[in-house]
Amino acid sequence: MPYQLDATVAAIRSIAPSLFRMTLHCPAIARSSLPGNFVHILTSKAGEPFWRRAYSVHDVNTTEGIFEIIFKVVGRGTSSLSRMKKGDMLNLLGPLGNSFTPPHKKNIVALVAGGVGVPPLHFFAKTLLQKKKLPPRNILFYVGMRTRSEHFDLPELWRMRVNLFPATDDGSFGYRGLVTSCFKEAIQSTSLALDDLKVYTCGPEEMLKEMARLSAKYNIPCEASLETAMPCGIGACMGCTVKVKGTQGHESFDLKRVCKNGPVFPLEEIIWHD
Repeated sequence: MPYQLDATVAAIRSIAPSLFRMTLHCPAIARSSLPGNFVHILTSKAGEPFWRRAYSVHDVNTTEGIFEIIFKVVGRGTSSLSRMKKGDMLNLLGPLGNSFTPPHKKNIVALVAGGVGVPPLHFFAKTLLQKKKLPPRNILFYVGMRTRSEHFDLPELWRMRVNLFPATDDGSFGYRGLVTSCFKEAIQSTSLALDDLKVYTCGPEEMLKEMARLSAKYNIPCEASLETAMPCGIGACMGCTVKVKGTQGHESFDLKRVCKNGPVFPLEEIIWHD
């Protein structure tokens, strides 16, 4: 059940160039959020920008009634958010959207994240471990950034004891190259049992397109959390539609709303624009 309420900023800090971690005190959201859910935040009470901004839940602590988001400063809304102080209030809607499908206990789970696509997968990995759905050795976490200084989540992922595969475009840390290339080399090797592999991914569109190609080529089930602007967050404005394969033949398609039908979709359903 989504709520509209005010949350208190419990903490905010810079964690990488232009990246911030914000902790919000809101017991209702912390208690009811699932991996893949997002919150819709009014970033300014002055009415500019007018539309709320959507942020995936990165982590929750139900005991303390807090949850976290990660955001990158890219415009007026996120710039306003970055100037918030401890004790400030933010109006939000949430938790919104659907969540990832839990894997079977026999599965090997690969989480492939790029940039600020890390938060929903971080939350998913932590939830799988806390609920003892999978042991850490069965979780493979591939994290791609442009350079070492942007790798904000590694200490927490190491503490989870999952199999961690960091990548950087410039080779300054971990695998040199795109995180999708790192993942591709892994599935081309004999080290992964593809029959038991299930993949979850989140990141920029070009990364998701490549993940879709790999998923189709190697017949690996994959779910993706889509990142897009969501003006209303509740499915009313149709401003976040995505084209998916239809049920009326090879050429048919449907339009689904990322905020209402997603943000998590089976990757093979998405029709990508060239």
